[in-house]
Amino acid sequence: AADDLADRIADAPTPEAREELLLAEPELVNDALIMALSRRAGQAAQDQNYPAAQAGFERMLDVARRVGNKRLEGEALQNLANAKYFQRNLQGALEAYEARLPLERERQDQSGIAAALLGIATIRYSFSEYATALSTYREALVIQERLDDTGAMATTLISTGNVLYLQGDYSAAIADYTRSRDLNRALPNAAGEADALEGLGRVFMAQGNYRAALDALNGVLAEGRARNDRNDQGAALLSIGDVLFRLGNLDGARSALVESRAHFEAVKHLSHAGRAWQGLALVDLVASRFTLAEDEYRKSGDSCGIAGDRECVAAAVAGLAFAQTAQD
Repeated sequence: AADDLADRIADAPTPEAREELLLAEPELVNDALIMALSRRAGQAAQDQNYPAAQAGFERMLDVARRVGNKRLEGEALQNLANAKYFQRNLQGALEAYEARLPLERERQDQSGIAAALLGIATIRYSFSEYATALSTYREALVIQERLDDTGAMATTLISTGNVLYLQGDYSAAIADYTRSRDLNRALPNAAGEADALEGLGRVFMAQGNYRAALDALNGVLAEGRARNDRNDQGAALLSIGDVLFRLGNLDGARSALVESRAHFEAVKHLSHAGRAWQGLALVDLVASRFTLAEDEYRKSGDSCGIAGDRECVAAAVAGLAFAQTAQD
């Protein structure tokens, strides 16, 4: 009965129609109905139909508040925020996360508090409010440590490492990435360990420690190959190509970038494929293969143009100009 009513509420065209359904069967307005609505919205989210998921979680939130179930109200707000986030409605997502936080503090639900804080921190990070994001992530981390939630701690430390990297605090970023790597290794969680290694590689590159960066990125590549994840392999090889180029190993850089491009094209990630083309073109430009570089910059612009990556297209045009000037 709850599932049937949930279907009719989901199909109701107006708030008035939904209210009429709820008033007609008050005995069904309970936790079972809330969970039925949650299941439908959750399935839409798994299908990446985020507008439908948002509508479903809004219905769930309405009924949870009507019933007075604070726990399910908090879950509805969290899922609603997530659905808005994936639609890039960052302000709407922030409002939902912030609405959950005092509710969970009142309930003294530590896991709920941590989840709301992580959502808020992620939005602040997206807004480039790094100091606020870092303090909020760390507040969540304290709760995770108290709960001994190793997996959550490992993930949050990646986020704090990212913020510290952007703030230029490389020593602190290395410490957080390293701790995340160790926690993921203990779980074990190979994908999480690779994320930490990727962060370490990024910091080492910024410091000019290219040998250490190469070691870290080779670890990321090995994990991607173990899972046969072509996107992750492409990303690792793109960074490896950059490092080898900076080390002056043009042949090694070219080989890595060719393989990177092939992975991205296989998964139809044309923006990243275009950036791999740019890396190849830069290698050939430095190696005085100007005609080849010109062709690669053109291919980069075409690939990024199809993907709608305007920044990448602009870089390809600039590179094309360099290649043509070198020939003139």
